[in-house]
Amino acid sequence: MLSLVNNVPRVLNLKEMLNEYIKHRFDVITRRTAFDLDKAEKRAHILKGYQIALENIDRIIELIRASSDGTVAREQLIEKYAFTDIQARSILDMKLQRLTGLEREKIDTEFKEIEALIKELREVLEDNNKIYDIMKKELLELKEKYADKRRTKIEEERMEILPEDLIKDEEIIITYTNKGYVKRIEASKYKAQRRGGKGVSALNTIEDDYAEKITSASTLDTIMVFTDRGKVYNIRAYEIPDLSRQSRGRLLSNIINLSEGEKVRDTIVIKEFSPEKEVVFITKNGLIKKTSLGEFKNINNSGLIAIKTKEDDDIIFVGLIEDVNKEEILIATHDGYCTRFLTDTIRATGRSTQGVKAITLRKGDMVVSAMLIKNPETDILTITENGYGKRTSLDEYPQYNRGGKGVINLKVNEKTGKVVSVLEVSEDEELMCITSNGIVIRTSINEISRIGRATQGVRIMKVADDEKVAAITKIKKEEDLEN
Repeated sequence: MLSLVNNVPRVLNLKEMLNEYIKHRFDVITRRTAFDLDKAEKRAHILKGYQIALENIDRIIELIRASSDGTVAREQLIEKYAFTDIQARSILDMKLQRLTGLEREKIDTEFKEIEALIKELREVLEDNNKIYDIMKKELLELKEKYADKRRTKIEEERMEILPEDLIKDEEIIITYTNKGYVKRIEASKYKAQRRGGKGVSALNTIEDDYAEKITSASTLDTIMVFTDRGKVYNIRAYEIPDLSRQSRGRLLSNIINLSEGEKVRDTIVIKEFSPEKEVVFITKNGLIKKTSLGEFKNINNSGLIAIKTKEDDDIIFVGLIEDVNKEEILIATHDGYCTRFLTDTIRATGRSTQGVKAITLRKGDMVVSAMLIKNPETDILTITENGYGKRTSLDEYPQYNRGGKGVINLKVNEKTGKVVSVLEVSEDEELMCITSNGIVIRTSINEISRIGRATQGVRIMKVADDEKVAAITKIKKEEDLEN
């Protein structure tokens, strides 16, 4: 162990360290005893002067009264009674109460105690063995006061501290833009508003860029990022930059190894890679595919192929199936149609496959959103690009076989605009919408009317003429609302 010995750095073994410590304690006790001795001797000197003064108190009082000032009185005391300067000053400063019998007795008692202490301290300084005895006594007192069972554990292996051990687990909102900018913000920084509000600015986009996706997660979650090339990448949520609400964000290609021009299509949030869970894909042309989550466990920096798509097709939705025997999928199209069927009707395939038909699209229509139904008593929330939306009970959506045309989900018109997204929601949650210009609104689900399937809905968010609702997500409910 590197130590300073007499101000010189030296490497000492355990025995040498103990010897140096003993020397140090010996020096401390010696200097402390010498200090106490000097203090005691000074006090004894003053007390001795008090005793002499009290024995001659009448003559001293007469001498002081006859003196013209304090300096003359002090000089007279020194000359006639052989007091030192310190004793003479102390006598002149002595209070009259010291003249009482009880105070005189206290002075005599204190003087005797001081004499005994002086004798003891001198004996300690003259005998090294007594210094070592004091050292032992003090060490035993320390042992008795602080000795307890070891609280730290000595182990053969050192536990590795991972980055996530230092990260606070909190709910966050992640936004993505068309040009690949991404950022995260604490969900609490978006205050809830009433339905129909204008929202607040959440992005400072550059020219020709616009908000494309919004999702909620925890800082300790793993985000699986799926792109238009059919590839998947992994990123921890805390690795996404935590920036201000108005910030544009950072390029995702600077965080994960995206190819030039590669764009994010969807993400899923996971806590662990369980082979019992399955990843489901829905494409723009209405194809569906399932693959075991276990096949995505080892994703390297360059990503993995997740699905094969044709040139005119693209990934629209990626979800995580946790119970294949119970969960259903609902697929929504741009023109306001949807279909619903069980996920166990689809056979799981490998990563490098294309999938099978999920919905037969009408001419000019395309899939824009999908959702996994995990709760049979849930509501289906549908949002349009002009900020209209509605809640509809799941019971109003009939269950079909895979490949059907589906039924009306929402009556679209020029006022509502086309359908943007669907979500499974409940009244104890809140909705967050983001527009193409980066405006975000947070509103309670119970503010949105529950109405029939074949209706146009109500205004959820006011959007400007040059913007559209781009994406939606849901988060835990906040109690207080801004008016």
